[in-house]
Amino acid sequence: MFDSRGGFGEGFWEREGNHWIVSQTGILPDGGLGSATNIIEFVDQDTFIWRSKDREVDGQPMADTEVKFARKVAKEKEAP
Repeated sequence: MFDSRGGFGEGFWEREGNHWIVSQTGILPDGGLGSATNIIEFVDQDTFIWRSKDREVDGQPMADTEVKFARKVAKEKEAP
């Protein structure tokens, strides 16, 4: 992957059931080194959870993080 600020990285993807596990390493825009293990868990057809753990920047540990993504149905507009 590449980002608009000059960072780049790569990852190894493997599937385990309804999870994808991505072991990633990269170079940050300032030249620092980063790594993380990202897990994408499919809950149902409208929901997945993204977790990032074992995160490091230049050898310093970073906090784990988790975000839940859920598709929402758009509300229909009423006629005037």
